[in-house]
Amino acid sequence: MKEKFHPQKLKPRLQSKKSKFFINGWFIAGIILLVYITKEIISSPFINQKERINVVFYGRDTIFYSLGLADNLNYLIYFYPDIKVVVPGGYGRYRVGGIKKLVNLEKKPELFKKTFSLATSSFIDYYFYLPGDQVYYGNNLEKDDNFLPPVQSFFFSCSNARFFDRLYLFFNLITRKKSDFIRLKNQIEIVDQEKTISINDQAKTYFGFFYKKTYRNEKANVQIIYTKSDETAVSISNIIEGEGIRVVDFSFEKNKKTKENCQIIYKNTSVLKSARGLASFFNCQLTIGKPEISDIIFKLGKLEDEWAVN
Repeated sequence: MKEKFHPQKLKPRLQSKKSKFFINGWFIAGIILLVYITKEIISSPFINQKERINVVFYGRDTIFYSLGLADNLNYLIYFYPDIKVVVPGGYGRYRVGGIKKLVNLEKKPELFKKTFSLATSSFIDYYFYLPGDQVYYGNNLEKDDNFLPPVQSFFFSCSNARFFDRLYLFFNLITRKKSDFIRLKNQIEIVDQEKTISINDQAKTYFGFFYKKTYRNEKANVQIIYTKSDETAVSISNIIEGEGIRVVDFSFEKNKKTKENCQIIYKNTSVLKSARGLASFFNCQLTIGKPEISDIIFKLGKLEDEWAVN
């Protein structure tokens, strides 16, 4: 005699399958989350133990911080809204207070990184700014004691910093006093009757302030190969030398197209950190070759347009 079919007997089996499905789903989600967190931590300053971090908080009072994590020498530079700076990429001179509007129009947040790297002759690691296209005005500080950004700036601003980077910077900055910083002044020149930061004077005045010993100890030297503007090549060299990597030669290549990607070519592993640092900051291809004049060849390629100054 056949047993009668009872649908309710299938319910425990279906529930069991659903339970396994949800358990597996949560397990996979947990693994993905763990991988993400691990990747974030590994790439953060917590693990990398950078000897110096350069960061810009853009706003009514734009402030550049250079934090010496190894030597405890910390610097800051204020950028008032009405001071003009050179914005790389052929944009010319802009008021600091108007850069955010330009970024919003061009949809290029990396202009913060490039502009203030050029203005400070250093590798800007992180930048923070509030969303929108607000324009700021003023030729002095809003508050004389305003040497730290507001707490909300660390976590609610737009930035190239990830969560653990933000967390690290928050605890690193918020625990410092004003006396922990050495304030540096901008080197100003008058262009068209307006105060403008002099890129070359800034580089000369603060040469060595933002060095990284890692690069200095390698004693790497660089040959820059360009095809258009020697002024652009020199401005890029200011940033490189500001980090502690020596530029020993500029070579002009005639009739060479600049559509190709930039290249960092190095001959051996003795200058690997310097080569990797350049490739990482400028987003260039890193290759092993046989430079003759220097330890590293830096072919600018597309960077000539991206970092063009005029």
